[in-house]
Amino acid sequence: MLFRIHAYPIDRDEATELGLNIERTTDTLEKAIHQLYEDYATTMKLGQPFHPDELLGGREFSDVSIPGAFVESTDLTYEFTFAGKVQKSIRNNQPALDLNLNTQVWIKKEEK
Repeated sequence: MLFRIHAYPIDRDEATELGLNIERTTDTLEKAIHQLYEDYATTMKLGQPFHPDELLGGREFSDVSIPGAFVESTDLTYEFTFAGKVQKSIRNNQPALDLNLNTQVWIKKEEK
């Protein structure tokens, strides 16, 4: 299966240049949007290198659940979650980590 992502963010100025209808926000709304981003960044560990060994927490084997995206409304929250297993192994007499993600699913997290 081939996954495609949009990895080129378009800022307001560029969107305006492209002729898109852009609504300017108030300072209050801008701060609220930025706080939401900060909350998601903390939960998803955005900007931090991914180290599977940290998922083990000192164990040899662990089940893992990694949040990848959120869709929220005033009433509901859904989280796109990658889930699987991570374990230490030995390959060619060298320590290694195996990370096997076997589930990618939207999960209903809470009703508000």
